[in-house]
Amino acid sequence: MTRVSVVIPALNAASTLDRTLDSVRAQTHPDIEIILVDDGSTDDTFGHAETHAKADPRVRIIRQANAGVAAARNRGIAEASSDWFAALDADDLWHPETVTRFLAAADAALRQPVMVYTWSRRIDADDRLLADLGRPDYAGDVLTRLLTVNFIRNASATMMDRATVQRIGGYDEGFQKAGAQGAEDIDLYLRLARIGPVVVAPGYHVGYRETRGTMSRDADRMRNSVDMALEKLEREDPSLPPKLLQLARANYDLYAAGLSLSAGFPGGFARYTGRALRKALLSSTAHLAAFGLYTLFARLKSSPGPVFETLDPMARGAFPVFERYMPVQEWFMRLAARPPELDKT
Repeated sequence: MTRVSVVIPALNAASTLDRTLDSVRAQTHPDIEIILVDDGSTDDTFGHAETHAKADPRVRIIRQANAGVAAARNRGIAEASSDWFAALDADDLWHPETVTRFLAAADAALRQPVMVYTWSRRIDADDRLLADLGRPDYAGDVLTRLLTVNFIRNASATMMDRATVQRIGGYDEGFQKAGAQGAEDIDLYLRLARIGPVVVAPGYHVGYRETRGTMSRDADRMRNSVDMALEKLEREDPSLPPKLLQLARANYDLYAAGLSLSAGFPGGFARYTGRALRKALLSSTAHLAAFGLYTLFARLKSSPGPVFETLDPMARGAFPVFERYMPVQEWFMRLAARPPELDKT
């Protein structure tokens, strides 16, 4: 049986960690090791983790001084014993079939993938469904699509080949040192997509918790972090068309505009929308419009729905209004993720 290492970085996660660990310990694939890296927590994160470690020998705790999420993940990867590892944030949830579906998708691939991803549902502080986050099915060489639209959406939706991740340097700890945390996951995904195939494990297997304090809500820091990731990618792969990179930056400006609006900062919304429009004149206005409409549909909200763990990951229509518009959202995502023919000048 294939073993999978689950790496969970945790910083002051006492309020959510029990639910996260419960969801991992409930996996139907039993051969997992759960490595929790306590990244200098000052609350009772360690105490909660210790309770699980005493009850389940698969749980191992590593404590370190605060070094940032990338360093915590890298520490867990270095301590792992399996060929595959999956990252899970300490406030997110997995459906019990998540690891099973990851492995099934990897086994079915024609070529050994460097990464498997799955779909996510946005949940609130009480684990209740807020929205389904799309049903992307991109596989194989996904670099261009992933550069244009981050269809993986979060850091808890992937399983990766551990040796490959270590060979390319793991999560970049330079983001923390530059004060630009936030894009460590998409940075790694892009580097992996450059060197090998990616496959999808269909189904809503991840409950991605979004609260007002979530890191990704800090639009300014997120955009600075993404710029750092794109600049690094541009240095490493000079063959990427400049217009494609410009379109990617414009799309992330629109994403930041959406975050600003959701967080109650209309000034940030206006600023990032203006930046996106200026960049669109140099890339593709049609594709930027498609991404903007995709982002709008993705940010739609409703009253909280069912609790995540009660939902079948393959089920659709938990929110009929969202399901009605999901084909439209998916169409806009496909258009936005299919860049126009761009020359390399």
